[in-house]
Amino acid sequence: MTHVVIVGAGIYGAGTALALRDAGVDVTVVEARTPGHAWAGSGGLSRVLRYEYGRDLLYVRLAALARDAWRALEARLGVTLYHETGILTLAASASSWERESFDALVAAGYHPEPLSAAEVTRRWPVISADGIGFAAYHAIGGFIAARRATEAIAATAESAGARFVRGAAVAGVVVEHGRAQGVQLASGERIAADAVVLAPGAWAAATLFNCTGKLGKGQDRDLELTGHGFERARDFGRLLDEVVGRASVGRIDELEVVDDDETEVFL
Repeated sequence: MTHVVIVGAGIYGAGTALALRDAGVDVTVVEARTPGHAWAGSGGLSRVLRYEYGRDLLYVRLAALARDAWRALEARLGVTLYHETGILTLAASASSWERESFDALVAAGYHPEPLSAAEVTRRWPVISADGIGFAAYHAIGGFIAARRATEAIAATAESAGARFVRGAAVAGVVVEHGRAQGVQLASGERIAADAVVLAPGAWAAATLFNCTGKLGKGQDRDLELTGHGFERARDFGRLLDEVVGRASVGRIDELEVVDDDETEVFL
C-alpha cells in the first residue's frame, strides 16, 4: 500500500489526510503542535465563505463547490461548521469591485439584493449611511468555524486510520535521486514514505528547505539550499519568493544555480 507522509495538520493537511484515507492510502500526519492550534493558519474562530470575487466567475464556481463540500462534510460528521449568515458588501462608489461582484453574481444566475444606504442603516443600525455609494446583500455566504472544522476533520481522518504524530517538528524532506523519500524530524528520526505532502503553512521556510544557515529577518547571507530537484532557477526563485515572503524574512536579491544539486540564495 502506498504510504504518504503529510507535514502539517491544518485544514489542508487534515483534509488531505481524510481524502487519502477515503481512497485507501496509508497516511501519516506529522504536526509540530496539535490540529487547529492557536498559531496555525487554520486556527482562529472563523473564515469567510463568499461568492463575491469581482468579475472572476471561476472563483464564484469554486465558492459554490466549496459550499456544497462543506454541507456534505457536515452531514458526514454530524456537526455544523458552515454558518450561512449572508454577505453584506459596501463601497464608496457604484463603479467598484463590489459592483463588479454584484454583476458577476447576477450573470451567474444568483440573486444578490441591491440596497440603498438608508436600507442598510435600517437593517443594520450599527452601520452609518455616510459614504455608502453602493451596497448589496447576498443571502448565500457566511463563515466557517475554522478551528472547530480543522479539529473535526483531523479527528475524522484519525478515526479512518490516519496516524497522527503530534508534537514533532519536521526538520526537512529526505530527497534521494531527485524524489522525496520521507521526512526527517528534528529529533533525528526519519519517517519513510512513497510521497510527501507539504502543508506546513507559515512554517514552510523551516520545513521545505534543508538550509545550511538560519533564515533571519534583515540578515544578508549566502544560504545553500540543496537536494530538492528544481530544474530551472526561475521556478526555484518563484517558490522561494513566496516562501520567504510568507516568512517575513526579507526579499530575494540574487539567485544562482551552483550545480545540479545546490542553489545559492542571497537575502
